[in-house]
Amino acid sequence: MVRHQKTTFSRSRFLLISGKPLKEPVAWRGPIVMNTQEELSIAFNEYQNGTFIKYNP
Repeated sequence: MVRHQKTTFSRSRFLLISGKPLKEPVAWRGPIVMNTQEELSIAFNEYQNGTFIKYNP
């Protein structure tokens, strides 16, 4: 009796990024990261108003 075992391989990717610490304050909520709570509030207001992403071609 011959048995066959199916083996599958999945491709993986790994990205490591490193740098010097900026030594700045960090405020975050969800996917948005800013330096202060005030900037974070402004960012969420802009996001809700549809003006968060500014594009200048």
